Amino acid sequence: MQFPKLFDNDDFLTSLRIARWHIYGAAVCDLTLFSAAQLMRTGLKTDDEIKQFAHDMINDIFTSKEQQDIDKIRFLEIGEIGKKRVETADWADIVDGPNAFQSSSDAVFKWAPIADELKDNDEEIVRNSIHLRWIGVRRDLKQVIKPELILA
Repeated sequence: MQFPKLFDNDDFLTSLRIARWHIYGAAVCDLTLFSAAQLMRTGLKTDDEIKQFAHDMINDIFTSKEQQDIDKIRFLEIGEIGKKRVETADWADIVDGPNAFQSSSDAVFKWAPIADELKDNDEEIVRNSIHLRWIGVRRDLKQVIKPELILA
């Protein structure tokens, strides 16, 4: 019953905005990694070409997205973490999905504006809920993506 009152609390709203950008950044990196794995499975491009494609996607998204809620340098660092994951990607392990989406699960767990003691009690539930949210996205992307057209 007290939940709506949180949206009148400036500190909570600030925490929510900060969390939003960290979670958004992690989700962009996860989705880029998954998308790159879909392109890699075609065999039309080399590993290095797919990695460069993923790096370019991350750069384009992170440098074009305007936000003032977290430091611009910190925001770009989230993208750099995503690019490091691309560099060590095991495409076969990622192509089916769940392993590509670890960063967003970690980000939700870390940045959600919830007391740490409550997070500890519900970590498995929180992480599972994020993994479940990605199932439909993975399925839909696999159905609509046209790797040959993208790579052309």
